[in-house]
Amino acid sequence: MQIGKFGKFGKLTLMASLLLLQACSSGSGLTVRGDPERALDNYVELGLNYLADGNRDQARLNLLRALEIDSDSTIANNAIALLYQIDGEFDLAETHFRKALREDRNFTQGRNNYARFLYMQGRFREARDQYELASNDVNYRLRPESFIGLAMTEKVLGNTDEAEAALLRALTLSPRSGSAALELTQLKYDQSDYVTAKSYLDRFEATSPSSPRSLELGMQLAEQFGDNEAYETYTMALKNMFPNSREARELQLREQQEAN
Repeated sequence: MQIGKFGKFGKLTLMASLLLLQACSSGSGLTVRGDPERALDNYVELGLNYLADGNRDQARLNLLRALEIDSDSTIANNAIALLYQIDGEFDLAETHFRKALREDRNFTQGRNNYARFLYMQGRFREARDQYELASNDVNYRLRPESFIGLAMTEKVLGNTDEAEAALLRALTLSPRSGSAALELTQLKYDQSDYVTAKSYLDRFEATSPSSPRSLELGMQLAEQFGDNEAYETYTMALKNMFPNSREARELQLREQQEAN
């Protein structure tokens, strides 16, 4: 498996998923006596809050209580699958992801979570299929994210045309998507289409804060265009803003080698 190579994308989107589920499940936070459905919703909400805060023990306690009320609950199975995924209990996570989707095939957030899980496991063809299904839901509020996930899997599978098409779809749906713009920057850079890559990087920089990856791409493009001033600007930003990043360490090593 290639979990380490692809973990960053998965971890970031996993946290985004937890935050979204918190928002979707927010309610009174109080158990209502004689109302099992309300009680289940509240236990799931509490579990997700604890999970987002890093308190897995309390998350587990509340999610197990939710499943005691209804072991077939779509939202409870999805939530505890996220917990087991973080725990590294991948068999249990998959069991609960699949159970959630069996109970409700139209639960797109759960399908997107399952696709991300498969991606992180290196099961890219299966992930692609799930992302594709999720991206077909025209009313899913995070549909652009599904297209970005689809693009990532297509790219890993060597399908660059399909990856580009999915990224463009994401950008159409969410014109300010920094993730889609940055992935298109990388894709076009890899194709040696530096002019188009620069246009997507400009779009990213207009809507999103700098990241180690965006600054590294800026350096690489500046080198291709022979723009020494821009190169120095990007390198200084990388060193000062993200001194402990992989990109900054690689830059430092390269500069040391060149000095010798």
